[in-house]
Amino acid sequence: MMGFSCHSRMCPSCGKKYKDQRTVKVSEKCLEVSHRQFVFTIPFQLRDYFRLYRKPLLNALFRSVDEAFNALLERHAPIAYKKEKRRLGHIDFLHTFGRDMKWHPHIHVLIAEKYWNNKGELKKYDYFSFDFLRIAFRNALFNHIYGYFKANRPKKEQQQMYLLLKELKDKYPLGYYVYGKKFSKEKYTTKDMTELTNYIARYASHPPISERRITKCDIENNTVTWFYDPHEDDDIEDENEKKGRQYITEDVFKFMERLVLHVADKGFQQIRYYGFYSNKFKDKVKDKPLFSDKELKRMLSDTIWVNGLKKAFGYDPLLCKCGTQMILNLELSDFHRKEGYG
Repeated sequence: MMGFSCHSRMCPSCGKKYKDQRTVKVSEKCLEVSHRQFVFTIPFQLRDYFRLYRKPLLNALFRSVDEAFNALLERHAPIAYKKEKRRLGHIDFLHTFGRDMKWHPHIHVLIAEKYWNNKGELKKYDYFSFDFLRIAFRNALFNHIYGYFKANRPKKEQQQMYLLLKELKDKYPLGYYVYGKKFSKEKYTTKDMTELTNYIARYASHPPISERRITKCDIENNTVTWFYDPHEDDDIEDENEKKGRQYITEDVFKFMERLVLHVADKGFQQIRYYGFYSNKFKDKVKDKPLFSDKELKRMLSDTIWVNGLKKAFGYDPLLCKCGTQMILNLELSDFHRKEGYG
């Protein structure tokens, strides 16, 4: 018998493999320079629109993040930005859910603390103005969302969206939420980068909930019980003030509805490369990569199912009790004799 994978990101097994492969792909791009992580989040009032018009607005979300970074770099040195064609390098990951599995689209960014110029040089750039980024991101998103509605939706919907965007602009004068975590250590290591890349890629690849968070399936009543730990508790030290672990019991179809909401559209890219990390700059950036070819080959080898089981559980699934390595031989199998294979 031969097993076939479902190749679905929603599957705990296949999703894990997909995540590991995406992590290797991202690692191939990373240069040996310091990086940091950013998170760009939209107001909750816009979330339903991103669900209804998910593909165009999610594309707009990616573009708005890139434009915010470009505006920040241009503001730093307007003349040199245009003359030297300066570009930052960042890899953006779309996440569509939070711990409670609600529809919550946001972008995680892995960005290098360098910029590239048309001389082929990478120069240090490690100051990111949060105040400016928040406003630049809000304004870019305003333009893209309204631009889509103006070109594709009826007049009434255009007016409603413009009024909502204007209201949000007044409500958030300091811009939308942007957070950028910097490494606490002055010198980062490849281990730090591997962990950060793994952390971000994991959320762009795995299903909205892991099996361990599902505590009960009641077949008779058609209900599922699962839990999540609220984000609000992360910054609270006093245990008495925390909300604590939240358990939810709901109809199985309601649970499935939560899950399928986060299935990506066919062909939609949830990880994107910008600036000097894009394919356009593949032969233009000559700096030392973060990982050697040997390290990348080893990382890719770990994604093969046999090596994955060895690493995770410490045993070789193809090793027979007699000590011989098992192989697939169709000529000696029932398939060959019964179905005429060979």
